[in-house]
Parts: sequence; structure tokens; C-alpha cells
Amino acid sequence: MKNNIVYDMGVSTNNRERSDLDDNLQKHKGDYQIPDLTLPEMKQTQEIGKYGLMRLDYLKKNKKTLYSTLLMSNQLTKHLIEIDNTATMRVQQLIEKMKKKENITEKLKQDNQMEWVGKMNNLKLIAEELVKQELIMN
Repeated sequence: MKNNIVYDMGVSTNNRERSDLDDNLQKHKGDYQIPDLTLPEMKQTQEIGKYGLMRLDYLKKNKKTLYSTLLMSNQLTKHLIEIDNTATMRVQQLIEKMKKKENITEKLKQDNQMEWVGKMNNLKLIAEELVKQELIMN
């Protein structure tokens, strides 16, 4: 067992395996060995929108462990895009549902634009607050 190297964590390997690990995981800069940490290239086809950014802010401030896990596993961008898409669709669905319930029609829009705009803004705020509680801060 002359070739075995025992590490502090109790893991042992022979010198050849250790050398291969060093070559793959570390760069040599002078007397120092620096970890060669790189992330795989990600092709982001979609921008992160309003709800994705809100989720990012929430994760950074309130769910630091989940944020770190998603970031280190290279899943953060995918998660944020998924949340953004889901939240956007949910807001649109809620607005349509509430429009029917409140009887906000195109006729109201033609007859009294200011009342229609006020009611639609109110519905949008309500829908966004519901989605914020359901998806963003969950």
C-alpha cells in the first residue's frame, strides 16, 4: 500500500488517480493550485420577465438555500423562466375570469372608457397580487 494517499476526509486513492484528478480539476498558478470550475454553456432563448425577476429577488432574500442549490445546479435560469411563463398565463386567466364575473365588456369600453380602464387596472392588480402569493412567494 505504498502508493495510497489518505485524505483528511478518509478517502484514499492511488497516486495515479490523484494525479488525474489534479489535472482535471485544478490549474497551476505558481505554487498554488486553483480549482478549474466552469459552468456548461446554456442557450437562453427567452428573457426573464417581471415575475421571474420578482421570484429571483424573493429567492435571494428569503430562500437562500434554494437559491444557492438552483444556482449551483445550473437550474436557476430555467426555474425563473418557468415561473415567469406560468405567472403570466395565470394573470391572464384570472383577468379573463374576473372580467366575466364583473361583467366588464367591450360595450362598457365603448360607452365609458375611463370606467373600463379603472376596472381593468383594478382586476390586473388583484390578479397580480394573487399570483404573487401563489407562485412568487411560495
